[in-house]
Amino acid sequence: MAAVQHAIERIGLYKFIQSEFEQNGVAKTYNKPAVKIYVYSSFFLDGSQATVPRESILYSIRQDAGLTKPQFKKSKGIMEAEEVARKTIDQMQNFAIISDFRNITKYLMETFMN
Repeated sequence: MAAVQHAIERIGLYKFIQSEFEQNGVAKTYNKPAVKIYVYSSFFLDGSQATVPRESILYSIRQDAGLTKPQFKKSKGIMEAEEVARKTIDQMQNFAIISDFRNITKYLMETFMN
């Protein structure tokens, strides 16, 4: 909980996560929109369901490019987009702060949704 509080109240959640990428030696793979999607999915969908954030990341990239699904699937950028999604998911599955968010969500759901 202390890490979550520090991340949110002191340096900002996404700067905190960016520093995690840097500490792991993969600063180049940090992609803020993809990271946001992964964080939100960890709140509601247990981010370990990697296909959900992957599809959401790809959807976000496709929307930003202004492409339809068929256009996106045929585009040269699809391989790069897949790589962004895969690298983001691979890295974030191991971050302690994501586990913290899942535990907080689980606690809230058990406490208030039961």
